[in-house]
Amino acid sequence: MRAILNISAEEKMYLSQFDVSTAFLYGELDETIYMQQPGSYKDGTERVCKLKRSLYGLKQGPRCWNNSFGQFVLKLGFKASDADPCLYSKEVNGRKLLIVLYVDNGLVVATNQDLDNSS
Repeated sequence: MRAILNISAEEKMYLSQFDVSTAFLYGELDETIYMQQPGSYKDGTERVCKLKRSLYGLKQGPRCWNNSFGQFVLKLGFKASDADPCLYSKEVNGRKLLIVLYVDNGLVVATNQDLDNSS
């Protein structure tokens, strides 16, 4: 993150940030997970639920969200960095566009102010 901020300052790039509310709920599970029915729903029977999506508190949640986000931006033509799996880059007409993901927050860095709105 600091390196990207340094690069953006040196090259006079535009910055924009975003926060994905309830991000972990968007992560698609890559394994089958069952959980016990929460105590507030107990009606005297023991039930289990098969999860269709990630939940907050699930240890796989951050990874599932990161994978889902990565697949989304790759479909938009971004390339994932070999050095940092949370850094994505794209060039549009010779102009750079970078996205850095940190948990459920992101930073968009662009050489042109219009790029972060249109790409």
